[in-house]
Amino acid sequence: MRFFQSRKMFKYSLILLINGFTLFMLPISCTNTEEAASGTGGFASCRFRLTSRTEKDTGLTNINCYLFKKGIFYKRYTGITLSADGSTTFDIPANIELYFLANIAEPTRLAEMNEGITTRDEFLSYHTPVAEAHSSTRAPSAFYSAKISPDISNPSFNIVMESSLSRIDLDASEAAGIKINRIYTRTCAETTSFFASETLSHSTGNCAYSFTFETPETGKAEDIFRIYESDTPVTFIMEGTYGDAPVTISTPVKQIKRNKIYKIRIQSDGMNVISNILIENWKTGNEIIASEGEEAGIKIDTEHSVLTSNISLNSSKTTADIITRDEEVKMKLAFSTDNPLRLESMEGLPKSISSPEVNISDGKYLTSYEIIFTPNTSELVSCVTLNFKSTSKEGQDVFGKITLNVCPFPYKIRDVFIGAMTWMSFNCTSSQSIYEQVFPETYGYGEAKDLYENNWLESRGDMIQWTENPCPPGYRLPTHTELQFLLCGDEGKGVIPGKWICYGDEITSRMLVAAGGTVSSGGKNAVPRYLEVKSKFGPVLYFPLAGMKETAGYTTDAPDLGNSLCLWASDSFGANTAYAYKLTFSDGPHIVPDYEFKLDKEAYAYARCMKTDWIPN
Repeated sequence: MRFFQSRKMFKYSLILLINGFTLFMLPISCTNTEEAASGTGGFASCRFRLTSRTEKDTGLTNINCYLFKKGIFYKRYTGITLSADGSTTFDIPANIELYFLANIAEPTRLAEMNEGITTRDEFLSYHTPVAEAHSSTRAPSAFYSAKISPDISNPSFNIVMESSLSRIDLDASEAAGIKINRIYTRTCAETTSFFASETLSHSTGNCAYSFTFETPETGKAEDIFRIYESDTPVTFIMEGTYGDAPVTISTPVKQIKRNKIYKIRIQSDGMNVISNILIENWKTGNEIIASEGEEAGIKIDTEHSVLTSNISLNSSKTTADIITRDEEVKMKLAFSTDNPLRLESMEGLPKSISSPEVNISDGKYLTSYEIIFTPNTSELVSCVTLNFKSTSKEGQDVFGKITLNVCPFPYKIRDVFIGAMTWMSFNCTSSQSIYEQVFPETYGYGEAKDLYENNWLESRGDMIQWTENPCPPGYRLPTHTELQFLLCGDEGKGVIPGKWICYGDEITSRMLVAAGGTVSSGGKNAVPRYLEVKSKFGPVLYFPLAGMKETAGYTTDAPDLGNSLCLWASDSFGANTAYAYKLTFSDGPHIVPDYEFKLDKEAYAYARCMKTDWIPN
């Protein structure tokens, strides 16, 4: 007995011969998975589930599929219908590329393609007609496309259909006083290709869009424009007001990719206005397993990441706040995934980001990147966004959006304008760095007085030896005359407690004792006294009586801790001596300070800095 097979596509006839006679023929319909799996050819019946990424409520219609084999047009399926779960099934050969197109009537150029003749490059070069109508704010209605090169040994595929358009949003929530009333652009692409390719679509013509509106109370507006992708720069121009003054803000972007959200972000610190663009994947379809937030599928692996103390993560481990000071910040971000991780795109510019380091442990892929940030010297937060993609164990796409907020130092040196001069609220430290000064926020206090009153030891600053300028940038040592005017009055006759005149401002002084009444430091107990000087206009300065040390040889605390106040002046008195202001506590009715005290430059005292731009009247 022998078996013979004849084949036409998937139909087989089983012919049973006994002694040369045909007994019967049995037709069989099957999926040729063995031949497909071998990679040597063959066909398979495959299921494709289609979803759109950008529109929750938009169904897929007018679905066509174009098949290419070895770069040549092979076959088309048109008028594809989807079942209730968004899937369709049809036969495909091995080693094939499929291009799905939806929500657009079959374009003439695609309908005219010839099987076995039209090349893939020609196919990908076809564009929408120039004659298609553009509204004042958007390109023609979106269509959706996708490409897949399936391994037909797998009978089922989830396919994400991406939009032909990108969306433009506005975020002016961090720009107090800015009111945008018009956004426009004149350099958007007039046409686009039907399918995404490795190179961005190039349009020979441009079109303009303009949108007029009132800035919402939130400062945010979504879906202002919808535009085609472009391989040439597009500039967005915002017109509005900043207070009562007209303002025009121009924000360019080098290129536009399809299926993205381009968020124009405007920020203001009260003096300067800047704008930049954040780019996000446009994704609302339910095929996205994770993007951002508590349910994100790709998160920062804190166990294998290296994060310094000035880097903090949010609870979902998808956002890091990085406080930069006067040095570069280096971080190592690690991610643990079931399958290889790919960095799809990045918005914003760190100083550098390394190539991924990949290790496999316990069946997991551990991928890490070393990222370096330069100091953020502006008043505003800059943002770097990393868009990752991987696949789950089940083969579904998993996305992750990691946001790195590069923050300026969160605290500012507190200044007090008093007696026509601007002074630091605290003594300076032994470092000239603005980041190493005394900040009440560091200790959980909102006001300068709270630190003096409740944590007196930390309010002192550092004892230092004399230098011409130990102050942070933008500040300087006062002259002994400036110290005299502030702390003794124009005539140098002020006593404590008492009143005096400083450049036309009436100053009132008194001595205070911090909470608790005693402090202990270096094995010594002291009374935490501090001097208060108050302007008649309200501003107040405080000076801790932290002592001094008249001989060289640094110790943390001066012998007269709590009993004297000694502040360096910028004036030298000879080669080895400098002026200082000195006040020594006494139980008498008044304390008479010495504003012309001379102190060896090798001794230790404190320094209260003032703004460099102050010029005496």
